[in-house]
Amino acid sequence: MIKVVLFDIDGTLIDSAEANWMFHNTLSKKYGGRQLDFEEYKNNFYAYPMRPLIKTCCPKLTEKQLDQACEYGISIYPRFHEFIKVNKNAIKLLEKLHGKYRLGIVTSRIGTKILDELGEFGIRNLFEHITTFNDYTKPKPDPEPMLVALKKFSVDPSETVYVGDNQKDVDSAKGAGINNWFIHQSLVLLVQ
Repeated sequence: MIKVVLFDIDGTLIDSAEANWMFHNTLSKKYGGRQLDFEEYKNNFYAYPMRPLIKTCCPKLTEKQLDQACEYGISIYPRFHEFIKVNKNAIKLLEKLHGKYRLGIVTSRIGTKILDELGEFGIRNLFEHITTFNDYTKPKPDPEPMLVALKKFSVDPSETVYVGDNQKDVDSAKGAGINNWFIHQSLVLLVQ
């Protein structure tokens, strides 16, 4: 029996592709890295956490410089929030599921300030546990993020569903033993 439904944020609850693309190009430009066109970013790098993407686009940076770039990135990212769009189907689904299932988030984001900025939808309080990049060391597709979330909920993988938007999400869920998962395009069907 399903008890917990876990969600990714980017590409699932929100469409942050344009905001993240502009952010990463701004950061990459500051540190002398390669600029990505939108299609290349969306198709190949959208699911990358900040540090691996900076490392890919700015391969000459030392580890210390990467640390500095990440700190700078965290400080400027809120400037790009205005370009984020909310997935209205996801909001409807959350409202349908709340109270019937325990809800959580598993994201590669460093934090979830964006949920506060979606205050008009009041969704932060729908989630019992939120697992961010600060909670684990190996990002998706590694199963560690899912395993951390399962531990927070104290549930078996068979009692869990994961809703994400890409193959890294699916691989992470499967690696943790979560065999119930959906790609976000299915949200429309789940809401109906």
